[in-house]
Amino acid sequence: MAQLKVLKFGGSSLKTGESMRQVAEIIAAEKEKKAVVLSAVTGVTEMLVQFISRTRSEEDVDAFIKDITRLHIDLIKDALRTEKGQAKAMEELVAKLVKLERMLYGSCYIEEVNPRIRDYVQCFGERLSVIMLAALLNEMGAKARPVDADELGIITDGLYGTATVNMEATRSNIRPKLMKMLQDEVTPVITGFFGRAPEGSVTVFGRNGSDYSAAAVANAMGASSLEIWKDVDGFMSVDPKIVPSARPIPRLSYDEAAELAYFGAKVVHPMTMEPARSGNIEIRVKNVFRPEAPGTAIGGTGNVDKS
Repeated sequence: MAQLKVLKFGGSSLKTGESMRQVAEIIAAEKEKKAVVLSAVTGVTEMLVQFISRTRSEEDVDAFIKDITRLHIDLIKDALRTEKGQAKAMEELVAKLVKLERMLYGSCYIEEVNPRIRDYVQCFGERLSVIMLAALLNEMGAKARPVDADELGIITDGLYGTATVNMEATRSNIRPKLMKMLQDEVTPVITGFFGRAPEGSVTVFGRNGSDYSAAAVANAMGASSLEIWKDVDGFMSVDPKIVPSARPIPRLSYDEAAELAYFGAKVVHPMTMEPARSGNIEIRVKNVFRPEAPGTAIGGTGNVDKS
């Protein structure tokens, strides 16, 4: 098979219909075989985390489901141009939200929020975002399919809240499924942020863990490269909010990028480096709103110039 590229998009690039269309255009313009990994729309995971932080009433659940449904339906109407495409996406969205609603009602009845429930609820932002982007790609004529990570078979160590990927089990699960889709000229649009524990429950990788998901998919598929699309030009020499003249760092080693991530640079999740390193996969961090900018390349020998 031809070389494969994995493209990961963050939530800030999905927050309006216009930005979602820009993401879809970047994907459609990519000539290599590709798999896409998505975050939730900006703010949605925080909504879910806040809601599940304590027990709620049935009335609370009703209002919350109404709010999160409206947010995503408004995005669908803004991004998709055809009534047929909008209707299909809304139908899939509502079916997914029914599962969330049932879990939230169940939590009300037992008056308990345990780690298993918390992780299950937190991952719904990604489950909804992949439906919307896949629908938009299909409307644009680029065949795509939304794929949930737990159903695909991304296997974790089972630790709630801060899980890690079991690469061996994940590779044997997801590689044949994704290869079949790619051979059929279908682009898989995969949920980031979570996987499936060995006994079947959902476990999340921690906040901003979709970068790590993308690196795990890239490793499992033997990808040639991983592009992580953000709303910044890459790793910056200093905080641009403090120093307006900050500029992107053109290249980092895996160790250098991991160190910057662990010590506060929130550009890429620090756990992203290990699957990329073990698969010898170059990462490139790029700006979805400035796709012509080179961004930061990560891999091999670094070339840090922070001056």
